[in-house]
Amino acid sequence: MIFFVLGLLIVALFTWQLYSMLHYKSVMEGFKEKIEKLQSVVNKQQDETRVLITAYMTESRVISFYNDISPLIQDDEVLQLFNRLAKDEERHISLLENCMSKKSIN
Repeated sequence: MIFFVLGLLIVALFTWQLYSMLHYKSVMEGFKEKIEKLQSVVNKQQDETRVLITAYMTESRVISFYNDISPLIQDDEVLQLFNRLAKDEERHISLLENCMSKKSIN
């Protein structure tokens, strides 16, 4: 059952990536739209600091998910994918920490 769910998750991820590539005229337009969506979720009245904190918390939760589920994965290819995604999220965290340190957020 867990492999079925993981399979669906992976298919959804790749489908979204394909949809994004076909839907957006350029990568930058895609990034702009995703940033605007994040800002609308956070609240337009909040400042950039709050957006950074929310993004940091979200990335931390994603890393926790990957760390929690990794021991349950028995397929090597899926495990490698999850490990690669976790490393990407860790890079995102370090970039966010860099931005937060420039803004003196503790």
